[in-house]
Amino acid sequence: MKFVSNFNNIYAFWHRRLAVYTLFVCLIPLHLWAEAPHTDDLGLPSSRLEAEKGPVAGRCGVDPRRLASFANGENYDYANLVSFLSTPSCLRVAATVSQAAVQSGVTFSNKAPFRFDLYSEATRQNDLKGRDKADVTLQTRIPTLLRQYPLGSNELLPIIGQLALLSPGASRSALVNFSQQQLYTADSLLNVRSSDADGMAGRVAKTLVKLGVNRGPIASEFAASVEEMALLAQADSLGKIFRALGAAAVANNALVSTFNLSAGALNKGIARGVASYDPQAKDSMLLAVYSAVLAANEGNELFQPAMAELNEAMDPLLDGYPVRATRLRNMWDEILKMLSENASQSVMADAVAISLTPEILFLSEEDRVSLLMAARNYHPMAVAIQQNFLLAFNRLWKNYQSRKLTKERFSELRQKFMKPWVSHILELGPARLTRSWLNEVIQLGLIENEDIEKKFPLFVLANLQRSDRANLSAVSSDTVEPKLASMAENMAVMWSLSAIHVPVLMKWVENYDK
Repeated sequence: MKFVSNFNNIYAFWHRRLAVYTLFVCLIPLHLWAEAPHTDDLGLPSSRLEAEKGPVAGRCGVDPRRLASFANGENYDYANLVSFLSTPSCLRVAATVSQAAVQSGVTFSNKAPFRFDLYSEATRQNDLKGRDKADVTLQTRIPTLLRQYPLGSNELLPIIGQLALLSPGASRSALVNFSQQQLYTADSLLNVRSSDADGMAGRVAKTLVKLGVNRGPIASEFAASVEEMALLAQADSLGKIFRALGAAAVANNALVSTFNLSAGALNKGIARGVASYDPQAKDSMLLAVYSAVLAANEGNELFQPAMAELNEAMDPLLDGYPVRATRLRNMWDEILKMLSENASQSVMADAVAISLTPEILFLSEEDRVSLLMAARNYHPMAVAIQQNFLLAFNRLWKNYQSRKLTKERFSELRQKFMKPWVSHILELGPARLTRSWLNEVIQLGLIENEDIEKKFPLFVLANLQRSDRANLSAVSSDTVEPKLASMAENMAVMWSLSAIHVPVLMKWVENYDK
């Protein structure tokens, strides 16, 4: 019995040891899986530990130890770092939190060109004067160093973490540099993976929010970087940034404010630098601004501040030139579609208007529809269409008179192109039609009876309402200017009705009676 009892004790002992060993072996892979860095679609390193919550540091709410872990490249807790760099309560106690993080153990870079070890002692000893000096030096040097020595994600992220402890301002600059690298990658991926563009844009947005691009201080730093790039005419980089940022902002409205802020910065940078642009740089910057316009046009009304800034940015770049004289000449279809959908790009509309030629008479149906839809949004385009239509008619009439066109061919063109165009232009409505064009096409007999019957009574009514508005404005004001304007408006309406609209309607009635 004693032998059996000893055997059972030995069996139980080893059974427990084997159970503990088995559990240990099973937990090792789970531990390694939790610690191992992971990457998202843009190659952004992260960690499963990121979701855990450590102890907070007073009012700031960040964990100094996790800042140290980020700086050492051990675990990338983006939420903790971004809060430290962008939350006002953290900015007020940055020195205290940084010192706590450094004292918990941070290995600062001791290699050129960064050598952060030379600046770390002031933070370690809480030497405020020395820290301020290091802060100013790093904020000045870091942007230049990052341009001269571009780094990959695995190298740059610890740099950002170390800078956060030495100079939050320089760290925000490095974080913006890193986020822009992510946007360059995203722009390429969005072009390649067009079938999954929406899903990809959502993942890009998630990455940018993780990096704090939507947070006030970081967004301001991002915009400042955009302004500097615009000043230096870095058009290719700006185009990539705005295309990818625009797609991400459409997917996640939290980034719209950053997009709007960056559009304003682009406008400021162009205003500062346009005088120094050579013709090629000017043309390239125009293409970059247009990329931003297209990106904003995909969004909702929240993007309107950006559209207004971008419209202003285009003015010095187009400088009164027609679209066909720029690199945008091959994007005619896209431009018309954008103008037909958005009424805030008046500078681009003017450039399109002066690009129009009498050849509009022979546009494809698709282009004609887009052009007329855009003309409803922009009066100068409507006027240019009418002017070019008359030029086209006069050119064909001269060719007919000089016998370059046969009577049959002229009649065919009149029936197949001219009359349909007149009908389509009438659809623009009385506010977009010029009296000179209307009078001319009436005299040329290019208006179909059906259009007279359906549209001219509405034109008469619109003119009478226009007169009423002018009279109301004059009555409600004691000054002389509205009364003079009312008199001028009434005279114009009376002339238009008596010389154009009423005679046409009377003639139609006579023909109808016959």
